[in-house]
Amino acid sequence: MAAGLLLRMFTVSDLWLDEALTVNIAKLPLTEIPAALRRDGAPPLYYWLLHLWMWVFGDSDLAVRALSGVASAATLPVVWLVGRSLGGRPAAWGAAFVLAVNPFAIRYATESRMYALIALEVALGLLAALRALDRPSPGRLAWVALAAAAVLYTHYWGLYLMAAAGLVLVVRAWRRAPAPGDRDGWRERFSGPEGRTLAALAVGGAAWAPWLPTFLEQAAHTGTPWATPVGPSALITVLGEFGGGNTEGARVLSLLLATLVLLGLLGRALGGSRVELDLRGRPAARPLFAIFLGCPAIAVMLGLVSGSAFVGRYSSVVLPFFAVLAGLGVAALGDSRRTAVTLGAVGLMGLALAGQNAFKNRTQAGDIAGYVAAAAQPGDVLAFCPDQLGPATLRLLGSSFASVGFPRADDARLIDWYDYDDVNKATSPAAFAKMVDQRAGAANDIWLVSSHGYRTAEKSCTELENRLLALRPNGRQVVRPKPTKYFEEAALLRYPA
Repeated sequence: MAAGLLLRMFTVSDLWLDEALTVNIAKLPLTEIPAALRRDGAPPLYYWLLHLWMWVFGDSDLAVRALSGVASAATLPVVWLVGRSLGGRPAAWGAAFVLAVNPFAIRYATESRMYALIALEVALGLLAALRALDRPSPGRLAWVALAAAAVLYTHYWGLYLMAAAGLVLVVRAWRRAPAPGDRDGWRERFSGPEGRTLAALAVGGAAWAPWLPTFLEQAAHTGTPWATPVGPSALITVLGEFGGGNTEGARVLSLLLATLVLLGLLGRALGGSRVELDLRGRPAARPLFAIFLGCPAIAVMLGLVSGSAFVGRYSSVVLPFFAVLAGLGVAALGDSRRTAVTLGAVGLMGLALAGQNAFKNRTQAGDIAGYVAAAAQPGDVLAFCPDQLGPATLRLLGSSFASVGFPRADDARLIDWYDYDDVNKATSPAAFAKMVDQRAGAANDIWLVSSHGYRTAEKSCTELENRLLALRPNGRQVVRPKPTKYFEEAALLRYPA
């Protein structure tokens, strides 16, 4: 577990697009962040917190990522408490250990994004909900409402989580036997702990209402233009992501973790080497599993209708449920030797996969920025196609270079996602090339950072390269893209004056 904590604070990678863009938005004055997010597509809480965090600790790579590292580490004791309340100390330690060495959790603990924070908020909300269901005092219900609001203000998958949790509470309330004098049963069923906890979730949702107009505008105009919608098979992606990705070792770990989750749902230790499997599921685990499966299922179904994408990192919302179910599975193993072998395998594979994350650079921006810094001259123009390549590269170059991004021809430090696909289609690469050529003038070079792997600009970037070559025939590629080495790869082309 100590190794997992250390890995949450270390990576050699430069900030890639999502991280650099997040930091650039968070650097804006607090009052300007909501307007910037209206054209970005995210809720504001993480950006506000990161803004305050940077005010205290600075904006170095280590500093901006440390917020996620601290949030991820803080999730471990919360998951331990949830596991103890549902399955005793064996489940508590099992859940905390699985989460501590999990390569998915460690990866997003080292990113300046909201995914570690959302996992912490969900874990706190789950703990608050369990306590409210045990004794629905006003204080406990207030914590449920606060956690629900925080989740919604951090990531929009919180909507799917609230829907899944709400459905589970409705089913549990409906199964409650009505009082003899309650003719239709509604009053008795929904005045109990389930109904009150459901009401607390509704209060949390009401607290999100001021952001609703912005959300509706984002949903209509931003969305996820950089990815394509997927089908029900994406549900399997969740387990794959929690196992560390798509490598051979990750698939083995995913299978082992899936086995623990199913054992947590169905299994009960009988002593010795015997485990009883109840196909109805254990009462403590059934609601957790329903939410764990229901949240991404709702996301996929609505995504098929709306055309929005499913990205594996969004499943951070259900990571605490996954960890607790796996912890219940560890408790169901019973035998200490079998438990030690299983956790040993989970730990070794998880830390090995997480170690790869620590020493792998996610972006080629460092190669490109290094070349530009060494060879470019004052007055040269640095262009990006698409503009999504700008934030990571410009973070490393600083403010000394004038930049322009395709398609909007604006500063590539911030990405305007508003009607992004439509703007890409409407922008002429020929006109953009002519504009860049005129901006550079006869005495200055053009540097183009380009990639053909972005969904919205595959053909446009190729055409832009060719148009610039027609205007400046001596242009050539000076940094080759390395897609096998970098997640975010790109080429650098130089068009001399």
